[in-house]
Amino acid sequence: MILKNLAAVCNAHKRIFLYSSATSDVQWAGDGKAFYPLHGVPWLDGDTIQTIFSVPEKQRNKFDIQELTLPGYLDYKDVPSCGEAQLRPEELSIGYEDTVLYPVRTRHGLMFYNPIYLRPLNDKLVKIEMYERESPTGMVYFAAKAGTFLEAIILPEDVNEQKLLDKLRDLTDDLETTLHYQTAAEQAEEDAAQIRIDEATGEVIE
Repeated sequence: MILKNLAAVCNAHKRIFLYSSATSDVQWAGDGKAFYPLHGVPWLDGDTIQTIFSVPEKQRNKFDIQELTLPGYLDYKDVPSCGEAQLRPEELSIGYEDTVLYPVRTRHGLMFYNPIYLRPLNDKLVKIEMYERESPTGMVYFAAKAGTFLEAIILPEDVNEQKLLDKLRDLTDDLETTLHYQTAAEQAEEDAAQIRIDEATGEVIE
């Protein structure tokens, strides 16, 4: 994991949450929307993580910095107890308000995550793959894995689905109009290319 990229994610949102668990000797850190295991990092507290993350001393009162227990509804094991399903990456992203969304098809329909949460994992030698996991209460969340190893837990983005759906429908209608005019123009060019001219008289040959 690239620690400075994790710091950039947390600092951008002015939230630094440090997580621990009685059943694990590994701390986790994140901004409340994503969780990353701090392998190979000395044990931190609320003060030392501010230093590690280069939070300016004059800005610290503007940050939400908390030491918390890992949420019990998430499974932090490499191989989860309830299984997981690999997600097929889509070939597009959506700019929505001030966020970039990556759509993924889950067993509960279309959901989204912010690709900014993959930046701390850019040092991995193997491709990061996304998996769908589900909490005991039916909440869907995403696991970012390098091979068989869990590198991050990412929660879905909260979006106004109806508002987003309406915008996508408007764009689809506009795109269909564009394709209609492009098709008509291409057909006109094709028809023009098939017109034959009599070289002697200059007349169009039917």
